[in-house]
Amino acid sequence: MSESQPKTPLWLFFDECMSPRVEERLREFYQHDYAPKCTSSEYDFRTLHLTDFTRAGEDDPEWLQKLGDEPDWVVVSVDYGRDRKKPRLPLLCEELGRTYVLLSPDLRPYLRQKQSLVEVWRMLKLVPFLPKGSRVKLRPRNIKGDVKVFQLVVYSPGKRDNWELIHQWCSRNEIPLAPIQ
Repeated sequence: MSESQPKTPLWLFFDECMSPRVEERLREFYQHDYAPKCTSSEYDFRTLHLTDFTRAGEDDPEWLQKLGDEPDWVVVSVDYGRDRKKPRLPLLCEELGRTYVLLSPDLRPYLRQKQSLVEVWRMLKLVPFLPKGSRVKLRPRNIKGDVKVFQLVVYSPGKRDNWELIHQWCSRNEIPLAPIQ
């Protein structure tokens, strides 16, 4: 990769529902491979946890608005917006055209969050190539008995928008694609 060629942003923003240790450990684990001066990497790798960006407890619309100036941040969360009194994070991300990765609710403990993200890393680093506002789910899948593997599943933003393009991209990268809902 040449110095003049721009690198693809691989910017992961972990919200308050994610353990801050996940952000720290992923940054420590991958920063050498994706360091800014690493000429063999095609990515500009950054991570940030909400508590390092703004105050804890800030409402989702507020911190998403602050993040709005940087469209390349991909939100990573386990927040499905169960509290009906508050705006739901997935809907807010879709409205703002913010790509997000939503971990399955049973991936809440720190260790499961870290293990699942590391296991799907090859696919996760391709998420920035999806159209802005894409919805991606990270979920466990049973392969035999209690043995689980983790997989990313891509959902099209805006229902049918870019469906064919996303379908081709997912096929090429061997990432499951959810049917149109």
